[in-house]
Formats: sequence, structure tokens, C-alpha cells
Amino acid sequence: MKAREEADAGRILKCMMDRSKQVFDNYENSMSWYKSETNLDEIERKALSKSLRILSIMAAIRYDEMPDQIENVLYSSLMDRIVLNPSLQKTPMEAVMDPLALDTWEEVSQNSTTLLKPEDCGSLWMMFIEEIKPMVTDVKSRQDARKKTRSYVVVAAGVAAVVAGPAVVVNVGIAVFRRAIMRM
Repeated sequence: MKAREEADAGRILKCMMDRSKQVFDNYENSMSWYKSETNLDEIERKALSKSLRILSIMAAIRYDEMPDQIENVLYSSLMDRIVLNPSLQKTPMEAVMDPLALDTWEEVSQNSTTLLKPEDCGSLWMMFIEEIKPMVTDVKSRQDARKKTRSYVVVAAGVAAVVAGPAVVVNVGIAVFRRAIMRM
């Protein structure tokens, strides 16, 4: 049974990686040298959020339509890193509890089949974060390279304006603008 659980976790991890890659690829495909930069932290958070959604769906097979809080628990525990204990919120000292330390999901009905325990989700998330680090680093380095290239283009355009004169720069600008319009 342990080997089957590891195989399931491996498939879930692969789905999460694929989803993150898709988000980063969509970002990369939408980039061009004339567009302003998108905040990479937002893109990374979106990729993590979409991957966390997959983890929450795969944590339990729900045979009934009863709502549960798996996604909220995972999001607050893994993305926000802290969950306040609701029963202790009115006390002067707010206690912090880790819902991922539990062996079962609180609001999952008995008719559901749990594929991943809360603690398994936590360890799978940490594995996912380690696996995604090279992808994030690669995207950030490509964005930095684009910024440098863009600054060189601006300098070259400035030099061309001084050397060739304003009429040539205006004609080149119109050509670039037309090309950008045609791509939309």
C-alpha cells in the first residue's frame, strides 16, 4: 500500500509541476520587447495557487456534494503559512495551530476517500517547492536578460536619433507600431 501511495503522490506532484509550468509558459509567451514588465512575484503566486488547487482537489475523492475546507486549510497553511485557532481568537494570546499535523481532514465526510492525509499534503508541497525553484530562477533570469536587452535597444534608438535624425526615428517608430498592431 505504501508504494501505491507514493506513486499517487508522484502523479499529483507531476500534475502540480505541469500546471506551474503552464502558468509560467503563458507569461513567457505573452512577453515581448515592447511590453512593460509584469510583476514576476504575482506570476509565481498565481502558479503556486493553481498548483495548490490541484493538490486540494486530489487530497480526497468526494462522492457526495458536501462542501469541505480542504482548499482553504491548504491555502492558509501553505501559502499564508499561519492559521489562527478560531476558538482562541478572543483571548489575549492567539494560539497558532497546524491543521496539517492532523491525521484526517476535519470536514471531509465519511463517504469520501482520502487520498492524501493533511501531513502528506504538507510534505508533498515542500517537495513541490523544491522542484519548482529551478523553474522560477530560470524565468527570473530570462526576465532580467530581457530588461538588459530592452535598455540596450533604447540606447541604440537614442544614438540613432542623434546620428540619423528625427525623420528616420519617426519612420522606424511607425513601422514598429504597425507591427505591434498587426500582432494583436
